[in-house]
Amino acid sequence: AIYAWPYELFEVPDLRARSFLALLLACAGDVSLVGGIFPAPLVYLLRDLEARAEELSRCFRDGALPAWLTLPEDRKRHFRIGKRLDLAARLERAARAPIEEKVLHALPGLRLVYCWISATASIYLPELTRRLGPRVAVRDAIYSACEGWCSIPIGDPEPGGALAVTSHFFEFIEEKHLASQKPATRFGWELEDGKRYSIVMTTGAGLCRYRIGDIVEVCGWHARTPRIRFVRKEAAASNLAGEKLDESHVNRAVGAALRTTGLDATFFTLTPRLGGARPGYELLVEPAHGEVPAQLAALVDAGLGEASFDYGRLRGGGQLAPVVVRALAPGTYDKVRQGKVQDGSAEAQLKTAHLTSDPNALPPLLR
Repeated sequence: AIYAWPYELFEVPDLRARSFLALLLACAGDVSLVGGIFPAPLVYLLRDLEARAEELSRCFRDGALPAWLTLPEDRKRHFRIGKRLDLAARLERAARAPIEEKVLHALPGLRLVYCWISATASIYLPELTRRLGPRVAVRDAIYSACEGWCSIPIGDPEPGGALAVTSHFFEFIEEKHLASQKPATRFGWELEDGKRYSIVMTTGAGLCRYRIGDIVEVCGWHARTPRIRFVRKEAAASNLAGEKLDESHVNRAVGAALRTTGLDATFFTLTPRLGGARPGYELLVEPAHGEVPAQLAALVDAGLGEASFDYGRLRGGGQLAPVVVRALAPGTYDKVRQGKVQDGSAEAQLKTAHLTSDPNALPPLLR
């Protein structure tokens, strides 16, 4: 198994180099499982496989790393690949194969990818599954926080896992009561299927009734234990004129628009657009390739109206301006990722916020 990324790939800070080396290790190691947290880095890895399969083939044919890849001496010993003509031929076939079959040739032993598949992560699932092909299963990872482990994945294709009732003591606040001064709490056995709650933890480490700021949804039961899935952070919401948008509305609307147009997005976020005659929202989007379709703004605007009754009501009454789209130049978000990694962030932990309520909170490159 190779985790994305294994010990930050031996502390190689450059994302281009790290991705290339991870592919080398994966192809040489007969990988059967790829485990991650957020699926975006796995999508980026498979995009790099598409772009670099021929170069990877040359490395195994020549038994040497490419000249552009400079590593400190103490790192080079981890990546001595040697000549592997069988792998070179396999990667040549991958380079010629259609997108849906590249993994079949480059990583023939791969059978399982383990990562988050709900909430914000779900946007990346269509491209991930398309690139992996039908032989590779994708299963939901654990839902946990720094404060504690919250669910136990069952292994089903549906998102969510059983509440980790033996790990901590859990209480829940129903989503519609979050604004109350003293909201009532419910215990795990009192939860209702399909409803959303803020999760409150009491742990053996000393936290007492600690509200971690996550919204979860009950999605059925495992025996008598509720299954939960992460939906959004409590702060992932915006309310310019009473529309009460949250990140789940944005994921639903933009996800549907991307599927309709066939656009693969490297990055997107919806953010308030202020200063005009009416407030509204701007969708920042970086296409993985090609141009942003002209109808994307209208599709997203209509989708937000379907996902949120109040957004549709206010748009129909003219209190909100229609969504506008601003396309980001190719490579913009890659520079943001690289900057965060160089500042010490773990790439596998980089999560994309699809609703940014304060435009000033965006990294400077995205403003």
